[in-house]
Order: sequence, then structure tokens, then C-alpha cells
Amino acid sequence: MEDEHEDEWPPPEARYRAALWRAEGQLERGEWGRATDTLDDVIGLGDDDLVRGMRHLAAAGHRLWDGDRDRARKQLDHARHRLAPYLLEQEDIDLAALIELVRAKVES
Repeated sequence: MEDEHEDEWPPPEARYRAALWRAEGQLERGEWGRATDTLDDVIGLGDDDLVRGMRHLAAAGHRLWDGDRDRARKQLDHARHRLAPYLLEQEDIDLAALIELVRAKVES
């Protein structure tokens, strides 16, 4: 049986990695909705826990933008929990810096 993604271009792995990099930049710029959309597009192409953890960061920023600091803190806690296993192994995305960036905004 052929892989359903076999004939796709760019390959799913490349789309997944590019989306993570794109979402990293969007999170750094506070583009919460765009980061969410970017991450939603690659669910199922790679490590969904990593994607969902980054999505929680976007949700925290969005909740803060909506003025709901309590829900922003909850989303940040979810992100920390999901991303904890990846903090040391992700070499090309600085997850610790992204968490700190969102934490600073939520707690300011």
C-alpha cells in the first residue's frame, strides 16, 4: 500500500519543518492567529504534540490580546507541559525563548 503523502511536493516532512519555522517567527512577532493557522495546517504531518504545544503558545497570546489574562495563563501552562519534553531536543526552534516571550507578555 502506497503512502498517501508519497507524491506530494514539497514532501510532508519539509512542509512540517517549514511550518514550524514560520510559526516560530509569527509567535515572535505576536501574530497569534497566523501562527495558529500555520500550525493547524501541519497537524498529522509530524510530531503533533510539538505542534499542539506551540499552538498553546499562540492561544495564550490570543487570549491575552482578547484581555483574558487568566485563560492566557492557562494556555501558557498547557504549552509548558506539552513542550517540556522538547526543550532539549529541538535544535532549530528555540522553544525556551518562545515560552519566555509569551510568559513575559502574560505576566506583565
